[in-house]
Amino acid sequence: MSAVAPLSLPPEAPLSAAELAELAALSYRAAHHGCDAKTRAASIDALVKLEEAGRNLDVVRTRQIAAADAKRTRQEGRTISSVITETRALPTKLADGVVKRAVRQARFPLVLDAVADGQLSAPNAGILVGTLQALEPFCSAEQLADSAAQLIRSGRWASPGFFKAACRDHLDRIDLRGAASRTEHDAKLRKLSQAKRFLTFTGNDTEGYDIRGHATGEQYAIIAPWLARESNRIHRASRHGEGPVPAGATRTIDALTNLARRGNQETPPREPAPSTPAFFDDSAHPKPPAPQKILPASEASPTGTQPPVAEDPRARLVGPQLRAALAKRDCGCVVPWCSVKAELCDGHHLLAYADGGPTTLDNVVLMCPRHHPQFENPPGSRTGWTIRLIDGIAAAIPPARDDPEQAPHYHPRFHTRIARRRQPSGPAP
Repeated sequence: MSAVAPLSLPPEAPLSAAELAELAALSYRAAHHGCDAKTRAASIDALVKLEEAGRNLDVVRTRQIAAADAKRTRQEGRTISSVITETRALPTKLADGVVKRAVRQARFPLVLDAVADGQLSAPNAGILVGTLQALEPFCSAEQLADSAAQLIRSGRWASPGFFKAACRDHLDRIDLRGAASRTEHDAKLRKLSQAKRFLTFTGNDTEGYDIRGHATGEQYAIIAPWLARESNRIHRASRHGEGPVPAGATRTIDALTNLARRGNQETPPREPAPSTPAFFDDSAHPKPPAPQKILPASEASPTGTQPPVAEDPRARLVGPQLRAALAKRDCGCVVPWCSVKAELCDGHHLLAYADGGPTTLDNVVLMCPRHHPQFENPPGSRTGWTIRLIDGIAAAIPPARDDPEQAPHYHPRFHTRIARRRQPSGPAP
């Protein structure tokens, strides 16, 4: 094949047959011979370019599949599904799913443009397309475009779980009939889940046991926080020890074992108190002191004296009372695209502890162990991600290379709180 210069046509023109052949040849070279990146910085730069190219190719491939299917195009007697089956080595059923998904997404060019521009991930794009399909019977074309733009903005850093919840809330506000039917459907599903709950152990004492079961949503809400809290305790102890840190699934079974062992070691309950309140002696059973409230420096008393703090600001690690206040404020990892719960998070100092940062509510946020090292940058850094508290709400600040203005990005769980604070106050009495 004769080599041609890439992008020989204007940027606005579609790819010619020669350019498309050159694109295929370049991708083949890269796949089999790699990229010329001798330093770590060059490797990262090459990775960024490949990620962008892959994202764009996914979008153009989706549009091409939909366009070919719309024309019912056959090449040498082959259908679009058969072409995908041969080129991707997929079963026919999965190839049919690829074609259907491409046709569905191509009906909403705004969504594909957002994916190509890096504003929306591929999983979130599929969720958004399903939401827009459900909105079509109730919205005009302009309203549908407005809904798409609004959801794209909220889904830029959201995990699929959070984005799905946001789309569902948006759909419920517009489609009241759909909300009622979904409520009835959810009630039926919960009833079926309650009927099939079970837990079984299969195996023996030598080879071990396999656990299989099903729990309802209510049961999971009770069990999961205890397992997560104990798993986090095991994780912290392992990080400060010399041995390897066990994986998350391993910590879960260890946490279940520890909780069961702790329950077996409990002392028998004391004799119950008399049923008549008059015979109960308060002096024999003094009440524990109420926990002291932790206040940020901005809420100090006007006289300049600090209120009593239950946690030592000079401590390296976050104590239980400060952790409870952080869990109430942050509700989990504050990184906008992370959904790790508060029980599994560390305390991240905005001003590093080594630089004199105190362990207080206005200098610590919750962050999962995976993202903690990524945000270990001094406040105001322009070369790395940082966290800043804006009106008491944690915001992720991108580096200048990603956003020259370094606009704050908030976790989706904070959007309602932010909107409530931005509402204009009523007239003065």
